[in-house]
Formats: sequence, C-alpha cells, structure tokens
Amino acid sequence: SPDGNIVMETQAEKSDFNGSSVPIFTDATTGNVVESPIKNITQVQTTVSVPNGQTVVLGGMITESDTTIERKVPWLGDIPLLGIPFRYDYTSTRRKELLVFLTPRIIRNDADSEFIKQVESERIHLQVEKAEQMHGPIFAVPPGEPEFIPEGEGLLEPIPTTVMPQENLNPEVINNQQPGGVIQQMSHQEPAKKPKKKPLIQPKFPYWGRD
Repeated sequence: SPDGNIVMETQAEKSDFNGSSVPIFTDATTGNVVESPIKNITQVQTTVSVPNGQTVVLGGMITESDTTIERKVPWLGDIPLLGIPFRYDYTSTRRKELLVFLTPRIIRNDADSEFIKQVESERIHLQVEKAEQMHGPIFAVPPGEPEFIPEGEGLLEPIPTTVMPQENLNPEVINNQQPGGVIQQMSHQEPAKKPKKKPLIQPKFPYWGRD
C-alpha cells in the first residue's frame, strides 16, 4: 500500500474427522456398503493490513468435543435402575481454539532474504545439516566463511576502535584526557612528610615546704 503496509487476504481452515460415516452406495456384486467419513471444517476468511515485520493473530476457530467414559461391573451394571450403583459414567467437554500467527516481511534485496533465513532457522528444531541434505544449500554464505552481516536502513553499525601508541608512554606519567582532545601530563609526586612534633617541656615551680 502507499503508506508502507502489507495487505493480505487470508483464509485459514481447520478440519478433523469425528469418527462417524454416512453410506454412499451399495456394491451390487458383493453387497458391501461404501461409506464416507464425516469431516468437520471450520474456516476463517478475512483481509488484514499489517506494517512490515509486524505480527497479526487470526482466531475464532473454536471446536468443542464431548467424551464419555463408562465403567461398570459386568452383568450387574446393565440392569436397569438396579445397576446404577454398579456403574460409573463420566462426560467431559474439551474446548480448543486454533490461533494463526502471520508476520509478513518485505524483501527488497538479497541481504534482506539472507537475514530472514538466518532468523527463521533459529526457530526450527530441525538441524540445519539435515535440512541441507534434503533440500540443498540454504544459506548464501557457506560454512567456515565470515559471518554474514546485513546492511541496510535501520541496522546498527559497528563503532570503530582506536588504538593508542604505547612506545611514548612514560610509566611515571599519568595521562588525564580532558574534553576537546587536550591531554595534560601530571608528574608523580610523593606524599609530603609530616613535621615531627617537639616534646612539651613542663615548667618547674619552686617547692615550698611546711614548717
């Protein structure tokens, strides 16, 4: 679309067999009845508009199934009314809903295609080696080559690293880098010695004895 969204016409289907069948025709030669199984089908059809790389969820395909469990004592459980204490009937209802997740992406070049393949390959449980044996090479970069780094708008670029020369540095000089690229050198100074305290001399007073 002009605003950059992806318009999709989706149709999801969920089907299962309920275990019963209906007769279609009878074979005249053998007399066998040919039956067809009953198939329950649930469909969802809609049109959605999604931005590139966003995920949309389709729901509403809900199915309910009833299961009956019967336990009884042989012969005694089949007696009407009197066989109720000798049997146990349990009915459970199971409700299931199928959710479909769709994530459309726009592939503009080979770099986008390679990046998406690497992202999606991490989500599958099948080993990449086995998949390549069945379907051939998957990635454009063969094993052992440098890792593929996609380029394009919105991707982060590595920050260049700067190595400082070490031959002109003096171990006794500490470099303090200030804003603006100015480097000040500070010489190493020893801590100042504290002056020694002189002992206090107490004055002597004359002693006056008693008569």
